[in-house]
Amino acid sequence: MLKTLKVLIGLCAICVVAILARAAGDAKGLEDALKSKYQVTKVGIDHLRITDPGTVLIAQKDGIYANPSTDAGNVTNTVADETLSGPKGFGAAFFSKSNNRSLKEGTKFYITRIWVRDKEVRLDLITCDTDEISVNGNSREMRYAATVAFEFPDGFLGSADADSVKKAIDPVLLPEGEVQAAQTKTVALGQTEDQVKSILGAPDKVIDLGPKKIYVYKDIKVVFADGKVADVQ
Repeated sequence: MLKTLKVLIGLCAICVVAILARAAGDAKGLEDALKSKYQVTKVGIDHLRITDPGTVLIAQKDGIYANPSTDAGNVTNTVADETLSGPKGFGAAFFSKSNNRSLKEGTKFYITRIWVRDKEVRLDLITCDTDEISVNGNSREMRYAATVAFEFPDGFLGSADADSVKKAIDPVLLPEGEVQAAQTKTVALGQTEDQVKSILGAPDKVIDLGPKKIYVYKDIKVVFADGKVADVQ
């Protein structure tokens, strides 16, 4: 009986080790897949110099709380169901310093680390731009750093791919190239007046010539024939 019990305990231990190894392998695989979406940036030992810049992310929300990049450790923000929250409890007290900042929408970040743990995907960030701050009475240029932890339901990350994780990240941090593409306004032949208004907004002036109509904007004129774009000047 005792021998059987020892065998069962041994088998259980092997199973636990196998499960943990598989989980670690899944996390590493997801991290590698995410690194194919986002190029990680390398920084100097001073935590200020950018030695190998990677993907630039642009904050899509106000409120990523950050500390000077030379501090020991990053303040952690959490995102659950697209809701961004700053640090709480001990973390909030520990990182409550005069030089810390709540950063605005539009702030540009590099990613310095991507890591998957339990139910979270964490991005360590450092600001692309520097700001002047006062340290011991002296002014110096400083970058800001933060960690944003994206929380997912139990079991989600075990089978998730990089695309599904990126969909959760995009509403908070979107690659600069995708932001620029979304801001590009294109008017095409054959579009209706309503479609043009949805792209360019209301015109500054409308010249109505019956079957021909011209929308005048600051930089361009859009010519309609029978209600559809016929020319852009």
